[in-house]
Amino acid sequence: MILFDRLDPEPAPLDWQVRDRQMAERLLEQWNGREPVLVLVGAFHARLDAEEGVTMAMHVGVEVPLHPAMIEYAQGQCWSRGRLHDVGGPMPAAPIRFRLPSAAPAVVPGRKRGLTPLRNC
Repeated sequence: MILFDRLDPEPAPLDWQVRDRQMAERLLEQWNGREPVLVLVGAFHARLDAEEGVTMAMHVGVEVPLHPAMIEYAQGQCWSRGRLHDVGGPMPAAPIRFRLPSAAPAVVPGRKRGLTPLRNC
């Protein structure tokens, strides 16, 4: 298991591209490159065709071949950028798709539901 998101208590950079580049760097530094790896990130970070900047997947894709996949939920919500978002809409294009019936916001033990702004989508 490789944990590649920010672990320090400092606020994340306001520019999402800095976070995506840092996540890609940490992943590539920790991965041995000899074994296949399944990397789980939100749909935005997994995009290879983002027009508005460079995503984590785009950074990683420069170093290794990728086979992106997207999870498509029929309904539900997830945390993103500190608030709940509906996930029932269209997802970015990907050659592999997993269709699931519903999504639910992450729940962190010891915290009240609805007050934990995790970014899990």
